Amino acid sequence: MDYSSLGRKYDAGRIGGYLSYPLQTVWRQELSESELDGLCRMVGRDKEDGAYLYFHFPYCRVICTYCACFVRATSQPEDKYEEYTDAIVREIDAKLSKNGGAPIYVGEVHWGGGTPSLMTAKQIEKVYREIDKRVTWTVDAVRSIEVYPDSTLLTDDKLTSLKDNGFTQISVGIESFDPKVLKAINRLQSPEGAAAVFENARAKGFAVHCDIVYGLPHQDPKSLTTTVDQVLALEPDRIATFAFLYTPRLIRRQSAIKPEWIPNSIERIALYRIMEDKILAHGYERVGVDHFVRGTQDPLAKAAREGNIVHHFQGYEPASRETFLGFGSSAISFIQGHYFQNKLSIQDYIDATKTGASTLQPRAAHRLTVDDRLRAKIILGALMCNLQVDKDAIETQFGIDFDSYFADALEILGEMEADGLVGGTHGRRIEVTEAGRPLLRVICRSFDKYMSALSRPQKVSNS
Repeated sequence: MDYSSLGRKYDAGRIGGYLSYPLQTVWRQELSESELDGLCRMVGRDKEDGAYLYFHFPYCRVICTYCACFVRATSQPEDKYEEYTDAIVREIDAKLSKNGGAPIYVGEVHWGGGTPSLMTAKQIEKVYREIDKRVTWTVDAVRSIEVYPDSTLLTDDKLTSLKDNGFTQISVGIESFDPKVLKAINRLQSPEGAAAVFENARAKGFAVHCDIVYGLPHQDPKSLTTTVDQVLALEPDRIATFAFLYTPRLIRRQSAIKPEWIPNSIERIALYRIMEDKILAHGYERVGVDHFVRGTQDPLAKAAREGNIVHHFQGYEPASRETFLGFGSSAISFIQGHYFQNKLSIQDYIDATKTGASTLQPRAAHRLTVDDRLRAKIILGALMCNLQVDKDAIETQFGIDFDSYFADALEILGEMEADGLVGGTHGRRIEVTEAGRPLLRVICRSFDKYMSALSRPQKVSNS
């Protein structure tokens, strides 16, 4: 396979990851307070799977320049978090009191950011207790939190508080261990600090997951290989890998990263292959396109084998739930076919919870149309989760003639098939090949009607 040719022709480096459909960049609708109240009343009605609750904690000690999250730096996290967690508690009360006292079943809660592990043990307990007294946990409910790989931040008293409050999983943001890469992205960490976090968390009985990012500035095969080897030595239970999306016009902090530092599209494919091959060779099982699980009995691995995983803003999970309720500034929700986002400004969010005003960001909602649901089923479900599209299943569910409805997409996919990225476009099942995995976002984009820049791949000469 000529990856240099593919890398020039199909550049996935500027295509956002499909964590939603449509992508968040095209959400322009308004959601009324009455609509929000009605949607909140629908949360947690499913006794078996329950809802997914996400809590966004936006503060960090320093800002990593690669990061696309809504975060702010603070040198006084305890004071900032006190005001912010008070606001979170008010939002919890407002959103989870809409159902008239009926049980709210929750199957998963995740705290992300930012650096939620900057909270004190007391603040952790305060927020968790507000959640716990309002919800009914499902039998296999998961409680997880993102942490920085620094044991001086994730202290023993915080780990104890998390464990006492029912948390079961810790996700460590490693991204890279290469000093040159870390300097370029303004990230302060070390392999020793990460190893201490892993050791301390495991001693408390937590499952420990981690993230790796490829395509970062100055990253090359040797750099990434060293990072992956160091990560594998820690034996994380799950590894999530992500492609760095370089969009300095949208993410201003990324302007500190010079374009010439970024691996090109050809190099990115090579990095993906190196990383994937090493992780699989270490005995991990692949889930979706870029997640890996250690142990065949992990619920995520079992669900993936059965074709029952779902893909959303927090990656893959082993459940069929489609209710995702976010809390905190910039937090995103998805309920009953409605996407919506909280205010981006931390202070505006806090003030809104104090006055009872809307916490929603203006013009940052989207109601799925029938066509949206159809394309979301293909992009988020069939392709991102199972790397194949069953035309017969889609036709049965949506009452369409697949080849006629998606004639434009199939024309583009036909060229991709000639390049070895997909197979079966003329049959009844489209399948992503091994060569196509690093370019899955490009394949998904074939079905995305909102991408006005959806142009045919650039012709590449054979000379």
